[in-house]
Amino acid sequence: MPRFLDAGVAELLLNTVLDEGIRFIDTSIDYGGSEGLIGRYISHRRSEYLLASKVGCPLDHQPGGPSKRTP
Repeated sequence: MPRFLDAGVAELLLNTVLDEGIRFIDTSIDYGGSEGLIGRYISHRRSEYLLASKVGCPLDHQPGGPSKRTP
């Protein structure tokens, strides 16, 4: 999984947006490791935000995903 943020920065950023009143978080498997970071750093605050994630994204470009699509 590519990392674009230091773990400490990701934790600070996610908690700060909640502290500042953001209550809607939109994510997707296509956004790199965002879902894992959200789970790791703010799952303990789950009652404070609405989480939206996309479905139906092709997994063939994801590490460990299927190599070809099935009909």
